[in-house]
Amino acid sequence: MVTTKTLTVNKINIDPAFASAKAEDCTLSILYQRDGLSFLVRHSRTRQLLMFGYEPHAGQGVDVVTKVLESFSERPAVVNFAIEERNTIILPTVMVEQEKAPNWAQRFLGTAPNFQDENPKQLMSFFAQLGEEVLGQGQGLPENNTLQARHHWALLTESNAPSSTPAVHAHIFPTEVLIMASDKGQWQLINSFDCSNERDLLYHVGNTTEQLGYDRTKLQLDLSGFSAKAYLPVLEPYFKNVKLAKSQGLVQISSSMREVDALEHYMLMRL
Repeated sequence: MVTTKTLTVNKINIDPAFASAKAEDCTLSILYQRDGLSFLVRHSRTRQLLMFGYEPHAGQGVDVVTKVLESFSERPAVVNFAIEERNTIILPTVMVEQEKAPNWAQRFLGTAPNFQDENPKQLMSFFAQLGEEVLGQGQGLPENNTLQARHHWALLTESNAPSSTPAVHAHIFPTEVLIMASDKGQWQLINSFDCSNERDLLYHVGNTTEQLGYDRTKLQLDLSGFSAKAYLPVLEPYFKNVKLAKSQGLVQISSSMREVDALEHYMLMRL
């Protein structure tokens, strides 16, 4: 049985080049999801990875994002803060009135949404129910420390174009899998499901493709995330075209940072 590898201790890697990097030339990306918080600093032009950090959820306080921001004597010029929240619904923006979720959205979430984001280019609106711990991140900071939170799915649909043929990308977090499916130039499914072993992964990917009517012999299935390399041979008997996602070029990793696996943190690297 293949199970998802997890990170259970705080981790930080720093490239020697970080010491001489200028804040105006750097981008800080933060991904907050239920397993923990991960962040990186890269050079905005060369994309060289200068710093990587991870803190498991068990070790987080409500001000974990604030602590990351305040650890920099000068904040990088660009900051991307994404929240991966699976308790979310996606609606066509045309169905949203006055920037407020329609009343029936509560029936899909089980409770009224308290967070909204959108992809104006593809006219998609995202409504989520965030816990107080997540909702408080980036709030109540000094004026020069304010930070706008974005929903991870909104950012992903902005930076990735849907496929013209059936395609699925499955990214495995320690306790869940994020599945993005597209066809005919449209997103057909974006959702996260509980996943900690091969049976969970096979069920969710198989059920998704079956419900969407995808032909498993023609579908392109890309895999990334924790233990993706171990899960690949598990999926190969069921999908003809399954491969690891291309992580080359997302960031430039020097020899001093080789411990950081770009494939495991593929979604963070895309921010």
